[in-house]
Amino acid sequence: MVIMNIYGKKVYNLFNINVSGNTSAGILAGARYAYDKGWFTQEASIRGGAEFLKTKYISKGQTTLYYQKYNVVNHEELFGHQYMQNIRAANDEGNMIYKAYYENGVLQSHFEFVIPVYENMPSSASPRPNN
Repeated sequence: MVIMNIYGKKVYNLFNINVSGNTSAGILAGARYAYDKGWFTQEASIRGGAEFLKTKYISKGQTTLYYQKYNVVNHEELFGHQYMQNIRAANDEGNMIYKAYYENGVLQSHFEFVIPVYENMPSSASPRPNN
């Protein structure tokens, strides 16, 4: 989440749109994007970020965080229309979402899961990386 001053204005990019990595240059790219979009309040960032996701991902069938990060559903742009190649993203973000749900007392709520099923996969799971 990028919140910083740029060109004399405080900008919000709560979806990290156009951020690349965690370097200064990558974060600055996200801040410039927010500035160009006029995201000078948290509300503007949320509305603009939601519109971005709707237009660029959800309307193309990439309706979950997983499908947005790893494009395995949009066959015209298979593997090409994705914004992350971090193999641990699903694990790490799943843990963060669980923690948020737990802390807010909503674990007993109704959830619908969309789980991709892949063909020709190994019969056993790969071991978890050590780091």
